[in-house]
Amino acid sequence: MLALISIFLTVAINPVRGQSAAGVWQSLRRLNTTATVLHTTAHPDDEDGALLTWLSRGQGIRTGLFSLTRGEGGANLIGPELFDALGILRTEELLVAARYYDVDLFFGKTVDFGYSKRLDESIEKWDHRLLLEDTVRLIRTYRPEVIIAKYAGNSGDGHGQHQTSGVITREAFGMAADPTQFPE
Repeated sequence: MLALISIFLTVAINPVRGQSAAGVWQSLRRLNTTATVLHTTAHPDDEDGALLTWLSRGQGIRTGLFSLTRGEGGANLIGPELFDALGILRTEELLVAARYYDVDLFFGKTVDFGYSKRLDESIEKWDHRLLLEDTVRLIRTYRPEVIIAKYAGNSGDGHGQHQTSGVITREAFGMAADPTQFPE
């Protein structure tokens, strides 16, 4: 009897991906693959929600989303929040979205500073080394087989922060396999 009660308490304390039949089905579906994908962006609201949802819910793939910043330097056209308050708001919004996408969510330590037109300006203000270290460490711990950068790292990405996100993702991918880079 004690064992049976213990099992029920364990199930109640550790619910399976939502408590619905669909949540259980999603968890079981993930047993069919060991694939892991990581999607990288510069800010909250840059992510490709349709892609993330398709990978995670549609294909049963363990999927992560990494935002270099929390978006505290962005514009707010619908409320009074700016800077830290805006970063908190955008973090909360992305946390809610990540639950719907059914992805693991990660944030870098970089503080957003506002609009930047140039790649070199963003890399300098954001601290290139810190960006790389955060991204390399995440790649090493999350261990994705596929990394999908939202941005390519060129002028076609628009402003400098988006370009930086693409450049950092590409550089970190190469460095993550080198144990001399950011050793533990």
